[in-house]
Amino acid sequence: MITVQRGEGASDAVRTLGSHSGAVVLRAGVSSRTAAWGALRSFIAQGRAALGNARVERALAPRRTMLSIALRGLEPSLNAEERRSRGEAGGLAVGALPSPFLRDAGMYQAWQSAIGDLFAGERVLILVPELDAIDLESLQAFRLIVRGLRDRADVHVVLGHEPGRAPADPVGAFFRAPGGFSCPS
Repeated sequence: MITVQRGEGASDAVRTLGSHSGAVVLRAGVSSRTAAWGALRSFIAQGRAALGNARVERALAPRRTMLSIALRGLEPSLNAEERRSRGEAGGLAVGALPSPFLRDAGMYQAWQSAIGDLFAGERVLILVPELDAIDLESLQAFRLIVRGLRDRADVHVVLGHEPGRAPADPVGAFFRAPGGFSCPS
C-alpha cells in the first residue's frame, strides 16, 4: 500500500510514523543533496541494523557485481571476472563509446532483487518524509522496489509532500518555481 500525506506539516507527520509499528522501518530522504542511490544504500544499512549482517550478505551476493557500482564496499569481494563485468557496466566504459547510451535496467533489477530478498517475509514500512529530499535514482527505483516486495513482504510506503515548502537547494528551487523551467518549442 502507498499513502501520500500532502499539505503543510506532512513531512513532520511522516517522520513521526513507525516508532510503534512492529515493522522494519526504512527512512529515506535525508537531504536533497544525497548521492545517487542514497536512499537505497541507506535501506541496506538499515536492513543490516534490523536483520543482521548475514542476511544482508545473502541478499546482495547474487547481484554483487552490479551493486558494487553503488555499494563500493562490495568491490574487494569481487573476483577478476566480476571486476571485468563491473568495469564494462560502469559509466566510464559506457561513456567512452562513440554513441554512449546508459543502460540502467540491470542496476534497477539488481536493486529490486536485493531489496526483495533482504526484506522477504518481513513487515516493512518505508517512510519518505519529503519527495524533494530523496535522490532521483532511488525515487525512480521505488516502483520496482515495491513490486519486488509486494508478493514477498507486507510493505507499506508513506510519502510526505508539502507543495508550499521551498526546496533547500538552488537547482530544486529553480525547477519548482512557477515559470522557472520551460522546454523550448
